[in-house]
Amino acid sequence: MSSEVLKVIPYDLSAEQMVLGALMLSGVNAKTDAIFSMLKPESFYTLAHQHIYAEMRSLAQASKPIDILTLEHALKSKGISDEVGGLAYLAELSSNTASAGNVKAYAEIVRSEAVKRFTLGKLQDCESLIFEKNGLPVEERLEAISRLMSEIADYSRDGKSQGLRRGRDVGMDWVEDYRLRMENPDAVRGLSTGLLALDGLLGPKGLVKQSLIAVGARPKCGKTAFYAMMAENCILNEKKPVLLFSLEMSGKAIFERMISKRASVNSNAFYETQNNQDDFYDKYHIHPETFNSRVLSATEELVQDDLLYIDDTPAVSMAHIRNECRRIKRERGAIGLIGVDYLTLMKAEKAERNDLAYGQITKELKNLAREMDCVVLLLTQLNRGLENRTDKRPLPSDSRDTGQIEQECDYWFGLHKESVYNEQADQSLTEILVRLNRHGGTGKVYVDQKFGSMFECDQIDAERRSQIGKKEPRQQSYKKHDKDDF
Repeated sequence: MSSEVLKVIPYDLSAEQMVLGALMLSGVNAKTDAIFSMLKPESFYTLAHQHIYAEMRSLAQASKPIDILTLEHALKSKGISDEVGGLAYLAELSSNTASAGNVKAYAEIVRSEAVKRFTLGKLQDCESLIFEKNGLPVEERLEAISRLMSEIADYSRDGKSQGLRRGRDVGMDWVEDYRLRMENPDAVRGLSTGLLALDGLLGPKGLVKQSLIAVGARPKCGKTAFYAMMAENCILNEKKPVLLFSLEMSGKAIFERMISKRASVNSNAFYETQNNQDDFYDKYHIHPETFNSRVLSATEELVQDDLLYIDDTPAVSMAHIRNECRRIKRERGAIGLIGVDYLTLMKAEKAERNDLAYGQITKELKNLAREMDCVVLLLTQLNRGLENRTDKRPLPSDSRDTGQIEQECDYWFGLHKESVYNEQADQSLTEILVRLNRHGGTGKVYVDQKFGSMFECDQIDAERRSQIGKKEPRQQSYKKHDKDDF
């Protein structure tokens, strides 16, 4: 980056003055609350404006009026009134404001310039990382650059810079979030799963934004079914874009799973629609006309808002996933869920061991969740070793080719289907084991898995069904003793 570019520091002095003047004229109301959520003190370029704005926020948080006199008193109590220009400058700000009603437009200009300043600084850091002769391997340099890009995305979204921040600023940010939570709980809650029992276990936070969720299971235990269920729920109930990177199944196969789930039909029937109507009914317990009606209705529901994106390119790299996500984020403004099926099918960078290579991908997926401000769902294969255990329920340590998942993910779900190992067990019953939850509790819920899809089930009845086919514990036999033996 040339020094000439850095000499031109982006800021708009007039816009900063208009924001401060408009806030003094408007008092405390819903419109000014929105401005306090949009801008942070560091969003302003001049130090005097930072101080003035910070005191305005403090007055608003204390439910005190904001005007020239209250603001002057607050600045004097901090000993910084003269530093910011005193009563004369506050009066100038108020009298020169063109229109208090345009405060949001002024604030957007201030915010835009702040993002530009922050971005220029981080790009300068990236340049230093590339050219500095400090012996760092290129992989570590690229990882650091990736983190800096995430910081830019975070700042452009919420105006918060990384590094040490005053506890006061952090506290005020929390108060703002809490107020928003009281006024509009849906705006700050996390993603739901589509399963009432699982949502109940996760608690009111849901799946917190910027989280990485790892789902581990042995083959035929329901990874893809869980993946499709989460996607369907995000599209239809959360009304947020879903980006699926399917490295194992085709896009059409994934979509078929989602149709089957939504329409509550056996996916095998898609390939037997030409059969005799009576034969079709006998086999699937539904008339072909009803079947087709359900399928068409489900298809319309899934595509009507155009929220589903599927990339079934095999062996994609992390760079490919990141670029595609950034493209959709620019187009749609927000993303609800990113799904990757599955980790070890991704193209990894060269490394001494597979676990190091895939561990790097896991780190980058966590960074992606933060950058996109959404939930990233990562499916993983498990080691065969768990099948040698008596209890074959998966653990995070069973993850194949990487030990990094436990450190990087915020949630770790294991899927277990007892019927895979015991033919006498209930054939549809599946356990979702929440082994790790950095935002709440852990535990187990049951679902029914049929036709390659997951469905809600009664938890009490499921517990009873889980005992089907279990071997009775061997009773210890005792030799009958004669009285003379004692």
